[in-house]
Amino acid sequence: MTASKFKNKKIRDFLVRIENHLRTMARQELKRRHSRLMIENLSDIIEGKNREHWLLDDRFQSLRSWFALEGNRLLDYGLSEHELQKITAELEKLKGFTMARWYRESDSKNSSLRRQFDGTIHLAHNYIKDAASKLNLEFTPMGLMKANRPFVDNSEYRKIVDANRREYIKWLEHQLEILKDLYDPSISLANILADEIHNMRKKGDVRDKMLVSNILHFFKIRHHKDSPCHARQGHISDTDNEIILKD
Repeated sequence: MTASKFKNKKIRDFLVRIENHLRTMARQELKRRHSRLMIENLSDIIEGKNREHWLLDDRFQSLRSWFALEGNRLLDYGLSEHELQKITAELEKLKGFTMARWYRESDSKNSSLRRQFDGTIHLAHNYIKDAASKLNLEFTPMGLMKANRPFVDNSEYRKIVDANRREYIKWLEHQLEILKDLYDPSISLANILADEIHNMRKKGDVRDKMLVSNILHFFKIRHHKDSPCHARQGHISDTDNEIILKD
């Protein structure tokens, strides 16, 4: 290879590297813009800035859609700590709804809004938890904190081999989170069951079915006098039994 050809090859290689670098920067900038727009959309929904979010029913529905679509897309992009801080700050605004009059009133319309709000809070809690764990962070009452995870010696760590057992443990952990974090400590298990039966009828989520069936079985084996199986609000119909046993 002559000196001239060698020099031209080096120039071409250099230009290719520059072009690849610029393309990478352009993709990253596009991702940042998309992320910023999606976070701004979350803020618009929570604050009801647009007409389509003025009604609370529409606002809660839009928030559920945000978690399912834009929220998951942000997780796929790979959130930065700064972006997660902004999302967390927006979701913290939801706490203000607990001061509203409709949250304290007990008529059917407001009870429905309260259930939607509680479901949204549950989604927000799980979203922040999942996003934070990917960044080795923990969400605490003081905000996002670096996680201090205990060291586990690989020689002492025994991985559960059976996939069904691992999945069952995840479902049990999910139920524990619902019972401990989603509901106020003053709410009885019977009332939680009534609310989860409502969720099961509405969504048919398999984890809701499992939670309902476990609580019902608990009442059955304890022969509890307050078993909601006989209560009007928590009545279990044949249709509900079919929903639980299906799949």
